[in-house]
Amino acid sequence: MIVISNHVNTIGMEYPKDSVVRINIAWIESKQALEKILQDLHGRAIWLDYPTGRTKPPQPKFSLDETIEFTKKYPMHYFAFSNAEESSMIQNIRSKVPRHITLVPKIETTKGISNLNDIVSAAQTKFIMLDKEDLYTDVKGNQEEFEKLVTLCRENCKKIGVTCLELKGVIFGYD
Repeated sequence: MIVISNHVNTIGMEYPKDSVVRINIAWIESKQALEKILQDLHGRAIWLDYPTGRTKPPQPKFSLDETIEFTKKYPMHYFAFSNAEESSMIQNIRSKVPRHITLVPKIETTKGISNLNDIVSAAQTKFIMLDKEDLYTDVKGNQEEFEKLVTLCRENCKKIGVTCLELKGVIFGYD
């Protein structure tokens, strides 16, 4: 699976065939802007990503519940959310997002890795995202701990039959 940012088309690139287009709500200025993006992406596989618990800028301009409403109005394939740590939070999201949409918890902390089985079970999913940059921040730059946790997450995903999606590169562009 290739998940690619919706910003790729703003630098003149075409989306690769069979890619899933990821829209990170933190970077969307308004609900109207999201409506336009979703309309323009009609027919594409869509990955809506809500930054729950985000502390760094930019902050989302609308709420998790307002974002979930878009999953009911537009064809979506995936709904990701940040800082997955507790099954109760995930069960709340699962109860609101339509069942045909695959939830993708983003694992960013030691606690998230420790609770991986519960997170996957609550999300009823076969995918997680491993945000290694935020995990590195969570362990306060302890390289040994970071590497141990990344390995543990990958191994646990294999054990329980879950695909662990990781960042594989970045595209820089200009206006």
